[in-house]
Amino acid sequence: MSARRPLLLVGAAGVLVSAYMHFYLYFWGGYRGINIDRVLGIDISRSFALNAVAGLVVAEILVLSLRYERLAIPGAVIGIAFALGALGAYVLARTSGILGFTETGWSTEAVISTTAEVIAALALGGHLVTRVTAARDAPEPTPAAGDWGGICVSPAGNGNTDPTINPRAPSRIHQSAGGRSGPDRGSLLRSDNPDSQPRPQRRGRGSPNGVTHGRLARR
Repeated sequence: MSARRPLLLVGAAGVLVSAYMHFYLYFWGGYRGINIDRVLGIDISRSFALNAVAGLVVAEILVLSLRYERLAIPGAVIGIAFALGALGAYVLARTSGILGFTETGWSTEAVISTTAEVIAALALGGHLVTRVTAARDAPEPTPAAGDWGGICVSPAGNGNTDPTINPRAPSRIHQSAGGRSGPDRGSLLRSDNPDSQPRPQRRGRGSPNGVTHGRLARR
C-alpha cells in the first residue's frame, strides 16, 4: 500500500485542480450564462458547475481511500472516468462542438485543467496497474509443516499427530457398554508377576466333580 499512496495522492490532486478550474470558469470566467443547447436539462453552464461538484466528491473519495483500503479501486476507477470524461468534452468543444458550444481559443485555465486531467488519468491508471501486477505476482500460500489441505499429517505418515503414540500397538482400553472407556479384563488377569496368576485347584475323590472342598481328601 505504501508504494501506491503517491499515485492516489497525485490522482486526487489532479482531479481537485480540474474541479477548481471549472468552478472558477463558471463563476468568474464567463461560462455561467452559456445555455445554447440543453440535453436532459444540462447545458454548458450547468455542466461546468456539475464538473466542479463531481471533481470535489471524487477527490474526497481518493483521499479517504488512503485510510480505507476498500475505496482505493472504486475511487481510482471513478477518478479515471472523471478525467477522461472532462478531456473528451474539451476535445469535442474544440472540434465538432458540444451542446451547441465551440471553443476557439486557449486560456490559462484551460491549459491547467487539461494538464491536471491528464496527470490524474495517468496516476490513477498506474495505481490500478500496480495493484493488478502485485496481485498476479503474489506467491501462492503453501501448506505449513504437518498440514496438507487442512489435514494434519504426522511425520511418520500414519495420520497420527502425536509421534509418541504407535497406532499399530494393541490397545488395552476397550469401550464399555455404557460408552465409557475402561481397562480390558484380560489385561488385568495377565501379568508378568507369578503371584498374580490364578492357582490351579487340586482334584480329589471326595466330590462328585473331582474337586475337594475345604481340606484335601485322605486316602
